[in-house]
Amino acid sequence: MRKDIILPAVLPSIQSNKDLYDFLENYDDPWILLKIGDINTLPSIIRKLHGIGTRVIVHQDSIRGISTDRTGVQYLVNVGADGIDTTKQRCISMIREAGVLAVVQLFVIDSISVNTAIQVIRDGTPDYSILMPSYIPGKVVAHIKDKVSCRLLGGGMCSEKKDLENVLANGLQGAVTSEKTLWHKKKL
Repeated sequence: MRKDIILPAVLPSIQSNKDLYDFLENYDDPWILLKIGDINTLPSIIRKLHGIGTRVIVHQDSIRGISTDRTGVQYLVNVGADGIDTTKQRCISMIREAGVLAVVQLFVIDSISVNTAIQVIRDGTPDYSILMPSYIPGKVVAHIKDKVSCRLLGGGMCSEKKDLENVLANGLQGAVTSEKTLWHKKKL
């Protein structure tokens, strides 16, 4: 597990070309989660983001033309991904072996999914886990944190400052969000 990389409390989620253009022009967050592109456009997108000093976690399942196997992971590493986010448990170890930040997304909506999330994190040992939705009660976050060693972020349904404050108060290290009011504006 990579303990040397600490993600910020807000991880912008780039979900459209408009989001990407807005981010490139107006924001300077150090890391983003990229959920757009395909095997042809991804190298250029990553180069542009690296060019402004932003590190890129690619959501493997969202990139058209990428397989969720070792070849897909290696392709993402080869085009410059600093981290890879997946929903596939089998990919976590491949991502870790490739030497980039390993992130897994998990839905936590009931007690069964909480136990499943704990098992996936224990078995895969990702660097980070994005728990969705981000409105997870503090006692559930505490229970998960007690059982696993990776850092936990909230994902989804974090659309204003108060939501982010609740995510942090409930024990998560941060939130992944497409809400631009929570992203960090460039200083003029």
